[in-house]
Amino acid sequence: MYDLRGNWNHDGNGHKTKLIVKEQQGNKSSGTMHGNPLINGVISGNKVTFTRDIPQRQDYTGTITVDSDGNVRMSGTFTPVGSNSLYKWNSEKLNKWGV
Repeated sequence: MYDLRGNWNHDGNGHKTKLIVKEQQGNKSSGTMHGNPLINGVISGNKVTFTRDIPQRQDYTGTITVDSDGNVRMSGTFTPVGSNSLYKWNSEKLNKWGV
């Protein structure tokens, strides 16, 4: 199981901000992104899903990777509620060894 708790540099479709995973219990996680709540976080193997709880809710899906130097990254796509568009996102954990 990956330990995703901590601070991340996040880029969502060119918009850079901080993603913070505050809590992780088993495969469930929660936190904030740009001050907005992250809810419904689920980790399954190397897959991750979560929702940014804002008026135009954003649903994220992605993959977790750890390189040989211990750098932890997540990347995938997100969709705003009411849209069929997919936007790319990626995040890099500020501290290493996320396993």
